[in-house]
This record gives sequence, C-alpha cells and structure tokens, in this order.
Amino acid sequence: MNINDFAPGQIVQLDIKLDNISGSYDAKVALIYKSLLLLEPIYIGGALVGFPKSAEVNLTYTEQSTYFIWKKINIRTIIFKNHHYHAAEIIGDAETGNRRNNFRVYIGEDMPVTYFTEEGPRSMNCLIKDISETGFAFICDDDTFQLERTVRLNIPQKDRSVIHISAKIVRSVPMDDGVRTLYGCHFIERNPKLSGYLMKIQRLKQHDKLN
Repeated sequence: MNINDFAPGQIVQLDIKLDNISGSYDAKVALIYKSLLLLEPIYIGGALVGFPKSAEVNLTYTEQSTYFIWKKINIRTIIFKNHHYHAAEIIGDAETGNRRNNFRVYIGEDMPVTYFTEEGPRSMNCLIKDISETGFAFICDDDTFQLERTVRLNIPQKDRSVIHISAKIVRSVPMDDGVRTLYGCHFIERNPKLSGYLMKIQRLKQHDKLN
C-alpha cells in the first residue's frame, strides 16, 4: 500500500513518542496532495495538536485484519485552501502485518496497569489475561478504564527490573459475572525486551506441560 491507495474519509492512527511520553490519535483523511496525506486537524480542549520535529511519529492504517504502517514520518500543521490540516508525508510502500497471526501468550497473573489523570499517573493491579507483540488484554472491576484511554503495562522481572509499554484501550467486553470487564489494548510503542519475555514465558509453559 502507498499514498495512492488512500481515500478521503479513511481513519488512520498516529502514534507519537516524545522523550518518555507516548500518545495516540485517530485522524480522518481529508485530501491526498502529491506525497502528503492531509488529515482533518486534531484538537484537544479547543487547541490544535502540534507535532514537534523531535517527536517520533508512526502512521498506521488498518483494513480488516491487516495493518499498514509507515514509521518515523514527517508531520506538520499547514493551511491549504484556507483550511488547517495535519500534513503527513507518506513515502514509499508501507510495512504490513496480520494482527490475527500475532501469537498470544496466556499470562493469568496480576500486574500493575498505570493510567494517567490530571493529578498524575496512578497504578492498580489488574488480571493480565494474555500478551502478544501488538497488545494485551486485562480484566478489572474498575470503571476507570474507558475506550481510547492510554494505559501503561508494567511487567515485573525476576531481576527486579520492569518492562514498561504504553497502549491504548480499543475494546471492552463485560464479563458474565456482571461486575468485571475485559479490556483489549493495542500497544502504541515498542519495547525490545517484550519479545524475549514472551519467548521465556512460552518456554516455561511448554516445560510445565512436558512435566
């Protein structure tokens, strides 16, 4: 997929990382102009969102189970024909992947999940159902977690280090008990330690089955 395959009205996801802060925004394609994807402007609290040059921005478009991603794109705010747009420069073909092929590792343990408030970050222990390279699912009886909220999964290690990964809640499903909710999250950043952790958990589970 390249820029010529886009059409107005499609929704893309912008994942931004600046220093130790990560965020994610959904944006609608308004126009395609040469190598620029002109997106409807994103506002928060009435203010136009800005993308500093030092920020790392990835753009993802999802179609059914396939995702297309352009990494470390240039994005800026422009005025085109008297309208504000966020202009994303799309060069070359996207990297592709299939979300259904991401192997999920069952965890079944409580781990800290951090969410962010006006007063600062807060954490609570939640039951982590499973984790894959692209996301995780957790179960909680707290109504703090809403769709589109950014959370951070904190995976404690035996050496007392912690793997931190930020994600966006994309799905919520009430449990049969009428109290708890299952939340599905999509990672908005990558941590190189995650792959090693998942492989280690798989090996341990295979060892347990053999014994």
